[in-house]
Amino acid sequence: AGTASGDLSRSGTAYVAFMIGISNMRRRMMRTGLTLATITILTFTVLSFTSFTPSIQFIGFEKDWKPPYSGILFHDVNWWSWEPTHYDYLESHFGESGTLAPRTWLTMGFEEAGYIPMRLEGKEAAGLGVLGLSPDEPGVTGIDRTLVAGRWFEQPDEESVILSDHLASQLGVNFDSVERGEGPEVRVLGEPWRVIGVFDSKAFDARLDLNNEPITPAEEQFIQFNMPGMDQMFLMNDVLLEEDIEITYEHIPASRLAIVPYDRLTSRGAQLMSVAVRFDEGVDARGLIESYLSRSGFRLFVGMPDDAGVMRTYSYSSIGATTLEGLGALVVPLLIASLIVLNTMMGA
Repeated sequence: AGTASGDLSRSGTAYVAFMIGISNMRRRMMRTGLTLATITILTFTVLSFTSFTPSIQFIGFEKDWKPPYSGILFHDVNWWSWEPTHYDYLESHFGESGTLAPRTWLTMGFEEAGYIPMRLEGKEAAGLGVLGLSPDEPGVTGIDRTLVAGRWFEQPDEESVILSDHLASQLGVNFDSVERGEGPEVRVLGEPWRVIGVFDSKAFDARLDLNNEPITPAEEQFIQFNMPGMDQMFLMNDVLLEEDIEITYEHIPASRLAIVPYDRLTSRGAQLMSVAVRFDEGVDARGLIESYLSRSGFRLFVGMPDDAGVMRTYSYSSIGATTLEGLGALVVPLLIASLIVLNTMMGA
């Protein structure tokens, strides 16, 4: 009871003091105005010494796998396609400092979604995807080392195809004829393509990129759709996809792939999926990366040497930040302003 009485007494005293202060301000309008002007001018003067400056911070997280080459790998987090103009910008920024290799693909998904028929003289093989790579790809990843017969693409517009050993065996392709440059024509996507090479699918799957994943196409999978009855629910009800649906992806096995030139596949509707860049010797990799990230907000996988010269893999990104400048110079002005305000209020 005594504590409650004391609290009420202090509250009443504070209220009376507040009302007396308001009453004095009303009676002395000139003094109140001058006091308010003093506080306002001091506050404005102090704030004039400070400024908020936007900046960009670069964040790099080291990964625990060794990079296969010194360069950068660009791709969307969920392996969604990019606009073709994005490659033009990358080429203008990195073209003079390294070799660029764009990639694309057309897929049917996995076994349950069907397959892409590949035919040769009455024989048919069931492919799961067509991968589009450029003639510059071997200069970046050395993917041509997986060939067991034939050669890699020499021109970006040639009507040629490189088959996996699994698909080539199903179609009855003679490896020796491919090695001599006399490969047969295989119908893929409804068009004839000259077989110029055969690659080892196991070696292709084992050749990992800067993200520690194969170069093969990545197919999206919606985890929520795998629950029993989810497919029927979405068919019976007009349900829109929500942003928080968890999306994963899985790479198609190389044994079910055919490789064609990048330009040929994009002319048939395929979209840009990823770009790999291999730096030339003596290039300032960190400076190039930070210059690029200062104008974009993508996540990059980077392979470059550390301060000791050891090759490391990093996941790089950038975030916007705001810094306060001039705060250290405000200690003395704030002290002076506080004393002035204290003196003004005591005089009032």
